[in-house]
Amino acid sequence: MPVHALSKVRNVGLSLYALTLRLDGGAAAATTIARKRSVFYNALQYAVDLEELPSNPIDKVKAWKPPKVR
Repeated sequence: MPVHALSKVRNVGLSLYALTLRLDGGAAAATTIARKRSVFYNALQYAVDLEELPSNPIDKVKAWKPPKVR
């Protein structure tokens, strides 16, 4: 997906959902999802720093909640 497509909240939501899955389609562990989300957030912030995106689009996503770490 091109970086500019991530300016749409829907695409960011789909990307966050993809972080919750393992390669075999099963659910990823909560700690893995948290780590992947952190990396994704920082990558999008880097795109903001490079002026590829106007602001970090993860901050606009309200419906997504990470799973609880047990």
